[in-house]
Amino acid sequence: MVGRISEKLTSATGGLRGELVDRRGFFRALREGRLHLEQYVRFLRALTALSTVIDRQSGGDSGGAEDLSVERAEFFPWHGRARLKLLQEDLFFFRYHLVRDLPDGVEMILKFVADMRIRLKDEALAGYGCSFALETLREDFAGSFRSCGEKWNIRDAGGFSFFSGLSDAREKEGGSERGEAGPFSEEQLSSVVKAALETFGFLRDLAELLYSSDPANEYYSSFTLNPASGAYPACQERNELLAVLHASDRMLAEYPYYLYRYGTSGFFFSDSDGAWLATLPALGFAGMKDQVNWLAGLLAFRGMPTFLLARHMLILREELERARPNRTEQWELFLQISDWLDPRDTEGAFRGMGEQIRALRASCGFPEGYRAAEAVRIIVGAFIDEKRGFPGGVRSVLSWYGDPEGFPEEWIRSVEKLTGAAGELMDSVFS
Repeated sequence: MVGRISEKLTSATGGLRGELVDRRGFFRALREGRLHLEQYVRFLRALTALSTVIDRQSGGDSGGAEDLSVERAEFFPWHGRARLKLLQEDLFFFRYHLVRDLPDGVEMILKFVADMRIRLKDEALAGYGCSFALETLREDFAGSFRSCGEKWNIRDAGGFSFFSGLSDAREKEGGSERGEAGPFSEEQLSSVVKAALETFGFLRDLAELLYSSDPANEYYSSFTLNPASGAYPACQERNELLAVLHASDRMLAEYPYYLYRYGTSGFFFSDSDGAWLATLPALGFAGMKDQVNWLAGLLAFRGMPTFLLARHMLILREELERARPNRTEQWELFLQISDWLDPRDTEGAFRGMGEQIRALRASCGFPEGYRAAEAVRIIVGAFIDEKRGFPGGVRSVLSWYGDPEGFPEEWIRSVEKLTGAAGELMDSVFS
């Protein structure tokens, strides 16, 4: 059995950790309160991108790696899920700042994250090393980031949740700093230490790049709005991006399902999708239709029926036309594609589900009738998508609305009845 893992990590990474503390450039400017807000936001995006990969690996996306079983992970003091939630809160605080990214920085981040994603599939314990580096960074520089915030006229907790509140969040979510556990083999410990060293090195190199890069190369991509999305094209005009954010706000207010199910990520993915969609009119109707058809299939498979995308496009058209009225002809393509994507099948089927809506409303335990009506519309929409050639949506939607950990037993029975009724309706409508 190997000794205490925290002590070994601290000893092995001491040199690199010291480099961060004593280094010139980004971290020197941070400690002296000279760091710019834009540099901080870009650094937050990097931390969020890396934390997303760690969270997905430990949260079951890999199918439940043996080394990340509850028994093995219980001892671990660096709570990944709490960290990601707080980083997302920080980015949401700066959402409307629309800080541009640096191409070299985004490339470095995505390469490290991609390499770590591949590695975590085979060496799940490496995630512990990444988490150790991130938590150590937080401990070493929490006060410095808050001091910079005062110079940016940010005096409340907004934007600094990660660097001020991880311990509280971990305690609330049931994390603990229980004693070290094991046993860990030398090979396993080596994997953890190696990942920690690589993460410290990445953070050091990235910070210096973000500090020294030429601002003339700044640009917008999907990464700007959503670090979990990669880096695909986005509109480059600030007023168009503001229109995209307004459209997301309206869409999620109209369909709170996004927030119930996906949390803050619902905003981020709506933002990055919207910024990409805003570039598509340049392709003309046929090219835009092909791209939207691809996105519709992807979203439907993940539990977002195509009528939601069609509605999002209508809202985008309104907001973009308000922001850039001189491009009305291009924005009209959103209306045409939306009509093609959702030929009102959903609306007609939904009107025939009054009984099911009333049953859900009576069983859901919530006074708000909109939640039951929304659930019926989304479930019916998923069935329609299956009939129209967008597979996988019914399974995904029912995995949410039929989850006994999230909904009362009576609600789930009503969902089962609704599922049967929706299937029969689809057979009659599409026969």
